[in-house]
Amino acid sequence: MKHRPGKAEAKPIAGVTLCILLILSCGGDSQEHRRTRRDDAPVLRIAEQFGLAYAPLVLARMRGYVEDELPGYSVEWSRLGNATAIREAMIAGRLDIGFMGIPPFLIGVDRGTPWKVFCALARMPMGLATTRADRSTFADLDDSDRIAVPQPGSIQHILLAMAAERSFADAARFDDRLVTLAHPDATNALLSGAAVTAYFAPPPFLQRLTAEPGVSVILTGDEAFGGPFTFIVGVSASGDHPSELVRYAVVRALDRATEALRDDPTAIDDLAGAFEIPTEELREQLMTEGVEFGGTVRGVGRFVSFMHRVGYLEREHAESMLLIPPAETP
Repeated sequence: MKHRPGKAEAKPIAGVTLCILLILSCGGDSQEHRRTRRDDAPVLRIAEQFGLAYAPLVLARMRGYVEDELPGYSVEWSRLGNATAIREAMIAGRLDIGFMGIPPFLIGVDRGTPWKVFCALARMPMGLATTRADRSTFADLDDSDRIAVPQPGSIQHILLAMAAERSFADAARFDDRLVTLAHPDATNALLSGAAVTAYFAPPPFLQRLTAEPGVSVILTGDEAFGGPFTFIVGVSASGDHPSELVRYAVVRALDRATEALRDDPTAIDDLAGAFEIPTEELREQLMTEGVEFGGTVRGVGRFVSFMHRVGYLEREHAESMLLIPPAETP
């Protein structure tokens, strides 16, 4: 990544509430809340979600990298179940920075949420997995299939719609056949055959599924999108807080975490406990082809164009108005 400006100076932040949101998310997903604060310090509130894509963020939290880059600040961390919960928290003024897929970010912009993308967090291989032996390609899916996604408007849903338009000339072909499930629940549901016949899975759930007999991948994320794209982006509230210097500090912390994951063997040990995955299994997953952290933000313009054209967005937003420094594009 490009050179980041020097460390931010600690400045008071007006109007910052010191409470973090007790989750407002679909399906009752639970929230883990961790706090590092001094009562007299300015506060930065950051939310993560679940999954391997958040590995640098989790490591940065565990090792205090953000606090190191923002001396004098208190940092409040929360884990929210989906982008809807992050959007609601930011609208309510109880969150400063969150991480999510590009489509839910765009839906928020379309509905007036005052936020912008300030960095790329991860690019991840994704796959539409199925246990049905009679489904060898995406085009084999029909009205009897039920497909698990984290929520309507998620990146998985929009990728599915892109593929459906290409294969069936109907982007909404499977919109009424979606089943909203958190990733662990979707994994269990697919393997049990209880509620779904397919699931658009990211790591580490994709690797867990493909290790099981009878599970096949009939569509990849890149195939659905038509090329590479950023899976998770960092989203910042618009306005004076967090400032550009604060955003750069967060990106420097993520850079440090990414470097540690590459160069420091103990970083994998630390994360293995957090993700409840054996160390060697986690190391193998992080080395999977297509797993990339940081870098440039890819895919915003194509997502905007598609989502507006088929009706998921009311307006066709200019990409330049959706990004804020230090975000970089190819």
